[in-house]
Amino acid sequence: MSSAVYDSSAVENYVNELSRREAEVTRSRQIDNFIREVPYIALKWCAYVLPIALLIWFLGNAISNALSYERTVRNESITQTSYGEGEQTNRSQDELIDVDKILASGNSGSNSFPEIENAPLIQAAVRDYYIFDTIPFDHPLFEQVVVGRRYDEPDSLPVEEFCYINVWQADGMSKRLNFIIIDEDGRNVIDINQSTSNTLNISLTDLKAARSKCTI
Repeated sequence: MSSAVYDSSAVENYVNELSRREAEVTRSRQIDNFIREVPYIALKWCAYVLPIALLIWFLGNAISNALSYERTVRNESITQTSYGEGEQTNRSQDELIDVDKILASGNSGSNSFPEIENAPLIQAAVRDYYIFDTIPFDHPLFEQVVVGRRYDEPDSLPVEEFCYINVWQADGMSKRLNFIIIDEDGRNVIDINQSTSNTLNISLTDLKAARSKCTI
Protein backbone atom coordinates (compact mmCIF):
# COMPACT_ATOMS: atom_id res chain seq x y z
CA MET A 1 0.00 0.00 0.00
CA SER A 2 1.38 3.40 -0.94
CA SER A 3 0.68 6.60 0.94
CA ALA A 4 0.78 9.87 -1.13
CA VAL A 5 0.81 13.32 0.40
CA TYR A 6 -1.01 16.06 -1.61
CA ASP A 7 -0.26 19.78 -1.14
CA SER A 8 -3.64 21.56 -1.12
CA SER A 9 -2.31 25.00 -0.12
CA ALA A 10 -2.70 26.34 -3.64
CA VAL A 11 -6.36 25.39 -3.70
CA GLU A 12 -6.95 26.97 -0.31
CA ASN A 13 -5.24 30.17 -1.40
CA TYR A 14 -7.38 30.29 -4.51
CA VAL A 15 -10.58 29.76 -2.49
CA ASN A 16 -9.56 32.47 -0.01
CA GLU A 17 -8.81 34.89 -2.85
CA LEU A 18 -12.25 34.25 -4.35
CA SER A 19 -13.87 34.88 -0.98
CA ARG A 20 -12.06 38.21 -0.61
CA ARG A 21 -13.08 39.25 -4.10
CA GLU A 22 -16.71 38.38 -3.43
CA ALA A 23 -16.64 40.33 -0.16
CA GLU A 24 -15.15 43.37 -1.93
CA VAL A 25 -17.74 43.15 -4.71
CA THR A 26 -20.53 42.92 -2.12
CA ARG A 27 -19.18 45.96 -0.26
CA SER A 28 -18.95 48.00 -3.48
CA ARG A 29 -22.54 47.15 -4.37
CA GLN A 30 -23.71 48.17 -0.88
CA ILE A 31 -21.98 51.56 -1.24
CA ASP A 32 -23.50 52.11 -4.70
CA ASN A 33 -26.95 51.21 -3.40
CA PHE A 34 -26.61 53.61 -0.45
CA ILE A 35 -25.52 56.46 -2.76
CA ARG A 36 -28.56 55.86 -4.98
CA GLU A 37 -30.87 55.76 -1.95
CA VAL A 38 -29.58 59.01 -0.32
CA PRO A 39 -31.98 61.33 -2.27
CA TYR A 40 -34.96 59.13 -1.36
CA ILE A 41 -33.90 59.09 2.31
CA ALA A 42 -33.53 62.90 2.26
CA LEU A 43 -37.00 63.32 0.72
CA LYS A 44 -38.43 60.96 3.31
CA TRP A 45 -36.98 63.04 6.18
CA CYS A 46 -38.16 66.26 4.52
CA ALA A 47 -41.66 64.82 4.39
CA TYR A 48 -41.46 64.31 8.16
CA VAL A 49 -39.73 67.59 9.09
CA LEU A 50 -41.47 70.06 6.73
CA PRO A 51 -45.00 69.80 8.23
CA ILE A 52 -43.56 70.22 11.73
CA ALA A 53 -41.53 73.27 10.64
CA LEU A 54 -44.59 74.84 8.98
CA LEU A 55 -46.67 74.25 12.09
CA ILE A 56 -44.03 75.91 14.28
CA TRP A 57 -43.80 78.85 11.85
CA PHE A 58 -47.57 79.39 11.81
CA LEU A 59 -47.74 79.24 15.60
CA GLY A 60 -44.85 81.70 15.95
CA ASN A 61 -46.43 84.08 13.44
CA ALA A 62 -49.77 83.93 15.25
CA ILE A 63 -48.13 84.64 18.60
CA SER A 64 -46.12 87.51 17.08
CA ASN A 65 -49.26 89.10 15.61
CA ALA A 66 -51.07 88.71 18.92
CA LEU A 67 -48.22 90.40 20.82
CA SER A 68 -47.91 93.19 18.25
CA TYR A 69 -51.57 94.18 18.71
CA GLU A 70 -50.98 97.44 20.53
CA ARG A 71 -53.48 99.63 22.35
CA THR A 72 -52.50 103.23 23.07
CA VAL A 73 -54.53 105.47 25.34
CA ARG A 74 -54.00 109.18 25.00
CA ASN A 75 -55.57 111.88 27.15
CA GLU A 76 -55.62 115.40 25.77
CA SER A 77 -56.70 118.25 28.00
CA ILE A 78 -57.23 121.94 27.45
CA THR A 79 -57.08 124.08 30.56
CA GLN A 80 -58.88 127.41 30.67
CA THR A 81 -57.98 129.85 33.41
CA SER A 82 -60.37 132.60 34.51
CA TYR A 83 -60.23 135.09 37.34
CA GLY A 84 -62.73 135.31 40.14
CA GLU A 85 -65.62 137.71 40.34
CA GLY A 86 -63.49 140.33 42.09
CA GLU A 87 -60.99 140.57 39.24
CA GLN A 88 -61.69 144.18 38.36
CA THR A 89 -61.99 145.21 42.03
CA ASN A 90 -58.66 143.65 42.94
CA ARG A 91 -56.97 145.28 39.99
CA SER A 92 -58.27 148.70 41.02
CA GLN A 93 -57.10 148.13 44.59
CA ASP A 94 -53.48 147.26 43.86
CA GLU A 95 -51.27 147.80 46.84
CA LEU A 96 -48.39 150.25 46.51
CA ILE A 97 -45.04 148.97 47.73
CA ASP A 98 -42.64 151.39 49.45
CA VAL A 99 -39.26 150.28 48.07
CA ASP A 100 -37.32 152.66 50.37
CA LYS A 101 -39.06 151.14 53.39
CA ILE A 102 -38.20 147.62 52.26
CA LEU A 103 -34.55 148.57 51.75
CA ALA A 104 -34.44 150.24 55.17
CA SER A 105 -35.92 147.18 56.88
CA GLY A 106 -33.41 145.04 55.00
CA ASN A 107 -30.52 147.10 56.37
CA SER A 108 -31.92 146.72 59.87
CA GLY A 109 -31.77 142.87 59.60
CA SER A 110 -35.46 142.28 58.98
CA ASN A 111 -36.31 139.74 56.27
CA SER A 112 -40.07 140.31 56.25
CA PHE A 113 -41.86 141.53 53.17
CA PRO A 114 -45.42 142.81 52.87
CA GLU A 115 -47.88 140.12 51.90
CA ILE A 116 -49.85 140.62 48.70
CA GLU A 117 -53.17 138.93 48.44
CA ASN A 118 -53.85 137.29 45.08
CA ALA A 119 -57.28 136.79 43.62
CA PRO A 120 -58.38 133.13 43.64
CA LEU A 121 -58.12 131.35 40.30
CA ILE A 122 -60.84 129.07 39.05
CA GLN A 123 -59.55 126.16 36.96
CA ALA A 124 -61.91 124.80 34.34
CA ALA A 125 -60.71 121.74 32.42
CA VAL A 126 -62.16 120.35 29.23
CA ARG A 127 -60.95 116.82 28.37
CA ASP A 128 -61.20 114.54 25.35
CA TYR A 129 -60.22 110.90 25.70
CA TYR A 130 -58.76 108.98 22.75
CA ILE A 131 -58.05 105.25 22.44
CA PHE A 132 -56.03 104.01 19.46
CA ASP A 133 -55.80 100.38 18.32
CA THR A 134 -53.00 99.54 15.86
CA ILE A 135 -53.31 96.55 13.53
CA PRO A 136 -50.08 95.41 11.78
CA PHE A 137 -49.96 95.51 7.98
CA ASP A 138 -47.07 94.39 5.80
CA HIS A 139 -46.34 97.20 3.33
CA PRO A 140 -43.17 99.27 2.69
CA LEU A 141 -45.02 102.62 2.91
CA PHE A 142 -47.12 101.94 6.02
CA GLU A 143 -46.81 99.34 8.75
CA GLN A 144 -50.16 99.49 10.52
CA VAL A 145 -53.84 100.36 10.29
CA VAL A 146 -55.03 102.66 13.08
CA VAL A 147 -58.50 102.51 14.64
CA GLY A 148 -59.25 105.48 16.92
CA ARG A 149 -62.12 106.29 19.26
CA ARG A 150 -62.91 109.60 20.97
CA TYR A 151 -64.81 109.81 24.25
CA ASP A 152 -66.29 112.75 26.16
CA GLU A 153 -65.92 110.86 29.44
CA PRO A 154 -63.81 107.83 30.39
CA ASP A 155 -66.83 105.58 30.98
CA SER A 156 -69.02 106.88 28.16
CA LEU A 157 -69.67 105.48 24.70
CA PRO A 158 -67.45 106.80 21.89
CA VAL A 159 -68.72 109.96 20.23
CA GLU A 160 -66.52 109.40 17.20
CA GLU A 161 -64.73 106.42 15.64
CA PHE A 162 -62.31 106.50 12.73
CA CYS A 163 -59.96 104.19 10.83
CA TYR A 164 -56.99 105.43 8.80
CA ILE A 165 -53.39 104.87 7.68
CA ASN A 166 -50.36 107.17 7.64
CA VAL A 167 -48.44 106.81 4.37
CA TRP A 168 -44.80 107.90 4.34
CA GLN A 169 -43.67 109.96 1.36
CA ALA A 170 -40.25 110.32 -0.26
CA ASP A 171 -39.73 113.76 1.34
CA GLY A 172 -40.07 112.30 4.85
CA MET A 173 -43.60 113.64 5.36
CA SER A 174 -46.66 111.42 5.83
CA LYS A 175 -50.16 111.60 4.41
CA ARG A 176 -53.21 110.39 6.29
CA LEU A 177 -55.82 108.41 4.38
CA ASN A 178 -59.14 107.95 6.17
CA PHE A 179 -61.01 104.73 5.48
CA ILE A 180 -64.08 104.92 7.75
CA ILE A 181 -65.49 107.67 10.00
CA ILE A 182 -68.41 107.14 12.41
CA ASP A 183 -69.85 110.22 14.11
CA GLU A 184 -73.21 111.76 14.87
CA ASP A 185 -74.00 111.77 11.13
CA GLY A 186 -73.58 107.99 10.86
CA ARG A 187 -71.05 105.65 9.30
CA ASN A 188 -69.16 107.10 6.34
CA VAL A 189 -66.97 104.76 4.26
CA ILE A 190 -64.50 106.79 2.22
CA ASP A 191 -64.40 105.84 -1.45
CA ILE A 192 -61.04 104.51 -2.69
CA ASN A 193 -60.39 104.65 -6.42
CA GLN A 194 -57.51 104.53 -8.89
CA SER A 195 -56.87 108.25 -8.42
CA THR A 196 -56.24 107.66 -4.71
CA SER A 197 -53.95 104.78 -5.61
CA ASN A 198 -51.92 106.91 -8.01
CA THR A 199 -51.63 109.79 -5.54
CA LEU A 200 -50.24 107.59 -2.75
CA ASN A 201 -48.29 105.28 -5.09
CA ILE A 202 -50.00 102.25 -3.52
CA SER A 203 -51.93 99.65 -5.44
CA LEU A 204 -55.70 99.71 -5.19
CA THR A 205 -55.64 96.08 -4.02
CA ASP A 206 -53.37 96.94 -1.08
CA LEU A 207 -55.54 99.91 -0.08
CA LYS A 208 -58.69 97.79 -0.06
CA ALA A 209 -56.88 95.06 1.88
CA ALA A 210 -55.81 97.64 4.48
CA ARG A 211 -59.38 98.98 4.74
CA SER A 212 -60.63 95.46 5.39
CA LYS A 213 -58.57 95.50 8.62
CA CYS A 214 -60.81 98.22 10.08
CA THR A 215 -62.80 96.77 12.97
CA ILE A 216 -65.48 99.45 13.12
